[in-house]
Amino acid sequence: MYRTAVRDVVVGDVHWPREAGYFCCTSAAGRNSRSHTCPARFSPGSRSATHLAFGHGIHFCLGAGFARLELGIATQGIAARMPSLTLAPELPPGHRTVLPLRALTELRVRQ
Repeated sequence: MYRTAVRDVVVGDVHWPREAGYFCCTSAAGRNSRSHTCPARFSPGSRSATHLAFGHGIHFCLGAGFARLELGIATQGIAARMPSLTLAPELPPGHRTVLPLRALTELRVRQ
């Protein structure tokens, strides 16, 4: 998200003057090793499985419930059709940078 400071502000030890532009990368949210045991590991249902992709509070995404439902249906459908499907651990996923996110380009699996 690109933003512009509406007044002088200090965040941590960084000073941003009024009207300075900056880029806020929310895709890095939830990767703090002080808050999460293993921030790079996908562990749905764990207490540390929090992410700001859908926002928070009054800025929470209205489509979040639909996105979660859609993902659940797709995951159940794949699991029902291919019950022995597993990730190929010796082949890491491929990514490319598409600011502000990382796009998955390749995910090798075994059946």
